[in-house]
Amino acid sequence: MLKRDSFFNEFLFFTVNPFNYEKRRGIMLKKFIVNSLLIIGVLLVISPFIKDQIVVQVTNRHMAAIIPDEFEQNLNAEVEFDFAVVQPIEVVDVLATWNTNLPIIGEIIIPTVDIHLPIINGVSNASLSVGAATMKPNQVMGEGNYSLASHRMNNPNLLFTPLERVNLNDHVYLKDAHHRYTYKITEIIIIEPERVDVIEDVEGEQLLTLITCTADGTQRLKVRGELIEISSVKDSE
Repeated sequence: MLKRDSFFNEFLFFTVNPFNYEKRRGIMLKKFIVNSLLIIGVLLVISPFIKDQIVVQVTNRHMAAIIPDEFEQNLNAEVEFDFAVVQPIEVVDVLATWNTNLPIIGEIIIPTVDIHLPIINGVSNASLSVGAATMKPNQVMGEGNYSLASHRMNNPNLLFTPLERVNLNDHVYLKDAHHRYTYKITEIIIIEPERVDVIEDVEGEQLLTLITCTADGTQRLKVRGELIEISSVKDSE
């Protein structure tokens, strides 16, 4: 009986007296705002970690699904090379590739900084988000200036972020279905985004050019290598 009377009295206290009702509503609104801000804060803190983990899982999925016999077929896939469509990496772009057969044409390996990614034909948000994207059509490994790009992440070990830690004379390996191409890093510089000339071929030279963003996104890190060896994939295993 006391519980019912207590509830009834509280009900009357907040409903009969408009001032008390407004006060109670104000308190509840403040609590809602505080709790909402706490939830948003937690999400902001953990969202980069969640995005990093999604990139890891999706990239590993595509690496595990690599079929070298399909590399040559994927070279002829219909792809785009429109840099204007490239946006900062988003979780939705990464997740969109989960069940997508990306046109993978090889692998890039840099042992000194633990880079091992699929090489994907064409420039798109998807290709840059899970691997290394070819920057020009009809590129051939071991010929001309073979150019690749990938995103930079907050996690120092994902995609092309480890390029910040490479050194001159480090080796970079590209692999297609039949051969492994070894390049020695000869140049590491920061360039402006407009320097598209750096991916052009240089007569008489067999080069590799790797491009990613700097930490603040306003410039680009360019890593260049020179071809020093071509070997059979079987011999290199």
